[in-house]
Amino acid sequence: MKKILSSFAINLLLPVILFSQSITYTLSMPEPWTHYFHVTQTIKGERKRSIDFVMPVWIPGSYKVRDYPKNVEGFTAHSDKSENLKWEKLDKNTWRVFSEKAKQVTISYRVYAFEKSVRESFLDDSHGFASPPGLFMYVDNLRGKRAKLVIDPYDDFSTISTGLEASPEDKYTFEIPNYDILIDSPIEIGNQKLFLFDVDGVPHEIAIYGEGNYDSVMVAEIKMITESTIKIFGEIPYKRYVFIVHLAKSNRGAIEHLNSAVYIYGRWNFQPEKKRKAWRSVVAHEMFHTYNVKRIRARALGPFDYTAENYTSLLWVMEGFTSYFGSRILLDAGLLTSDEYREKMASLIKKVSTRKGDKYQSVSAASFDAWIRYYQPNENSRNSEVSYYDKGNLLGMLLDLEIRYSSKNDRSLADVMRRLYSEYYKKKKRGFSKEEFKKEVQRAAGKKLDNFFRDYVNGTKEIDYDKYLLYAGLELDKISTVSKATDLLGVATSGTGGKLTITRVVRDSPAWNYGLNVNDEIIAINDLRVSKSDFAKTLNRFDAGEKLKFTLVRNDWLRDIDVVVAESSEEEYFLFPIEEPTELQKAIYESFFMIEVTEEED
Repeated sequence: MKKILSSFAINLLLPVILFSQSITYTLSMPEPWTHYFHVTQTIKGERKRSIDFVMPVWIPGSYKVRDYPKNVEGFTAHSDKSENLKWEKLDKNTWRVFSEKAKQVTISYRVYAFEKSVRESFLDDSHGFASPPGLFMYVDNLRGKRAKLVIDPYDDFSTISTGLEASPEDKYTFEIPNYDILIDSPIEIGNQKLFLFDVDGVPHEIAIYGEGNYDSVMVAEIKMITESTIKIFGEIPYKRYVFIVHLAKSNRGAIEHLNSAVYIYGRWNFQPEKKRKAWRSVVAHEMFHTYNVKRIRARALGPFDYTAENYTSLLWVMEGFTSYFGSRILLDAGLLTSDEYREKMASLIKKVSTRKGDKYQSVSAASFDAWIRYYQPNENSRNSEVSYYDKGNLLGMLLDLEIRYSSKNDRSLADVMRRLYSEYYKKKKRGFSKEEFKKEVQRAAGKKLDNFFRDYVNGTKEIDYDKYLLYAGLELDKISTVSKATDLLGVATSGTGGKLTITRVVRDSPAWNYGLNVNDEIIAINDLRVSKSDFAKTLNRFDAGEKLKFTLVRNDWLRDIDVVVAESSEEEYFLFPIEEPTELQKAIYESFFMIEVTEEED
């Protein structure tokens, strides 16, 4: 009987122990002009001899190690008795606190925040932007625990915009279901302008920092893009959504989050309407990421290891397909015409097929190597790499056409995305492998696609555009135009400091084959002095096949190199409907370009 009572007592005590365990973060900015956020983290109930606090080194959605701990200083730790606790740094992003089984441990530190980026925190006397990966640490075994965040804004800051849920009792206290949610919830703090709209009863907030020439039409277009994105999947996967927009001198980028996105965009690039086209594309891209990447995802993309690279060969799907559906969202919203969409398709084909790197790197390899290559380009990148954004976009279009044709226009790539959403995100609650992705594409097409994946995804074979375009009754035309004079040579140059310097050499061009190098300073051609202003004019005096003597400065030494220039011409790409399409081609064309056919037209 005594043993039974003892066990019963333990079971009663267990919930009390669990309940007493808590995690609280605080974020303050007492002197924002110094650009320092002050962070504390208090853990109750983790009674161990030592606790390791870890800061992420990268941010999901941007595949590069960024070493956020470099901005941390003034780290301290103390117990519930206000006793200073000893600590040591184990590696670049781990602080071990010798807590000696204290009931409560609090760490404090400052983070320098003065980089204008969607991936980094920024603080000055006008506003604060908190990017959580570079601010908040975690304890590995507590990542799944609930926590709260208390924000203490600077006196002049009155508004907080974030995807986190505010406490009903205090607008400055936010509930955190787990650490992954905290990391995925950027925070804008200041006096930003707010615009609100609902979609199917779900609130959306646009928080704009900075002055610019945006207007109410821009707000209306964001709502249209949001509605068209949701239409693809038929449901809204969040309770609330926040667009954080920083207006700057020039465009800087955007990044997706679970129920928010952050943008840095040129303040004067909303007017005239033509300029706003680029903005619409960025918004559509990030909105589709709400599903693709944040919920539909490759297996490597969650749960994350925040301390190292998370490799996947599927970024061409995660990012490329997002670009592809971004254009289709604009088409559905009426913000892109079918003619404009056809022009975008032709431009994309030209961009991918004329990039030299497409012949040397597969799109799956580009995805895997994003961590070391995409975000760190050099002067040879265009010669050796392919963009998983651009080629992934293009392959999305080709697979869409293949699925439509093979299924007699009964299914499309959108069906694949809906299947990945329902089967893997909702049902299996996990990401998918590259084999599972291929299986789902083949399921929709109703056929094997081994050659497609071998040649175009994992290989560098030249794409048979005519085959896929013909499925929709389209043909590709290339029209030669006058090329730039520098294309005869195959270089890009700059004129910084009055010097004419080579900044890029095109693979297999005359410059490449005869030995001109990046960083060569061009002094003269055929003993005639040249500068940046007359370089192209000088080249235009010569015909293909002529030998030119380039006088250069390389590594401080003068030298002459002979180059035989080649004939070169630019080609413009156009897509045209064929004259006599079959009924299937006509049906695919109309559905692909979202053309509504009236009974009279039938």
